[in-house]
Amino acid sequence: MSERLFRFQASPEYDCYTIIYAWHKKRRVLRELFARAVAGLDGSSLRLLDIGCGGGYDLFMLRQMPEAVRFSSLAGLDLNAADIAYCRERAAYEGDPRMEFQVRDVVNEPLGASERADVIICSEVVEHLVEPGRLIAGLAGVLPAGGSLILTTPNGVAWSSRLRLRRPTVSQTSPAPLSEGESFGHISVRGRKAWRALCRECGFRLVAERRGSLLYGSPALDRRRWLGGLAIALDGLADAMRLNELSWETIQLYQREG
Repeated sequence: MSERLFRFQASPEYDCYTIIYAWHKKRRVLRELFARAVAGLDGSSLRLLDIGCGGGYDLFMLRQMPEAVRFSSLAGLDLNAADIAYCRERAAYEGDPRMEFQVRDVVNEPLGASERADVIICSEVVEHLVEPGRLIAGLAGVLPAGGSLILTTPNGVAWSSRLRLRRPTVSQTSPAPLSEGESFGHISVRGRKAWRALCRECGFRLVAERRGSLLYGSPALDRRRWLGGLAIALDGLADAMRLNELSWETIQLYQREG
């Protein structure tokens, strides 16, 4: 755990305040949508599932919310064995027996009917898949009617995303052999309307949509403090005006239709 923490603290993202701002805003929106998702559910002994949990940062954050007391299981799945080992060590340290983590390829090893969940988080995953619809349809299969999916992904129609895209488009009909150790980069970056349409095809209804920050941030913005500050100020204005396209990221809450 200490080695992983050191690597994170030594990375440029740890010292870059514009990137930290973008991630903190996303996490604030995640908390809002999670609370809304739980409010629409009945009963207790609920199950939260985080697909592509990475280091578990979202899962460990959400477990501290008052709404999390209704959950008997908080599970994270990821391809990266080192990330899962870190999550398990942290869960043991924090002493929460509800938390469970597993190395799992949910694209080529789809979730079974017995692996039901009431709320699913799929954050920064679908843009890495050639056929993201396969994953989204599989997630719909383990959610009951009224269950929720929180989806976050880069906004492909944002001007900042368009400037960043330099690689060729990958055919959406190609096979998607996603396995541990392989990385496909951002090959399915789409706009929020495209994700709405795909999720609707998979049996989901859009409940809420939020924007992330104006820019992801960069060390270059940190070196020009006035520019970074201006970007953050304009971000607040874009929130007030609900200019969802002026965001590097789309954050959506869906409900599984019956």
